[in-house]
Amino acid sequence: MLMSDSVAVLMPIHPNPCVTVFPPPPCDPDYFLDLKKHLQENAEYRKERKEFYKLHPGWSLFKARDEFAREYSETYHRDIEWFKRSHPDMTAGEAARAFCLQYRGYLLMYGVEWTERAFKRCEL
Repeated sequence: MLMSDSVAVLMPIHPNPCVTVFPPPPCDPDYFLDLKKHLQENAEYRKERKEFYKLHPGWSLFKARDEFAREYSETYHRDIEWFKRSHPDMTAGEAARAFCLQYRGYLLMYGVEWTERAFKRCEL
């Protein structure tokens, strides 16, 4: 090699046959933050959250709040996914109304609007 060789000769860059494909952005990125705020307005939820704090005294307030919201809504999201798989032909609005008629507790805790938003999340 000579000093006159260009950098391209010294360090060839071969074309990469692999193309990196990034997943699409989530359809509702603020869903979980908004859900946590919505649940904070429910007195029953706040009471259960205080009991959860007592079970984990070493956790920070923020960690306990986030973990409780995740655990509290986990069953709700599993039920929504199951219902969506059982009724694949329904739109998000139809599925939300049918789901809330079938599960009255979810209707009282989350409401039709939140249930529809959750169904829209799992449509992808």
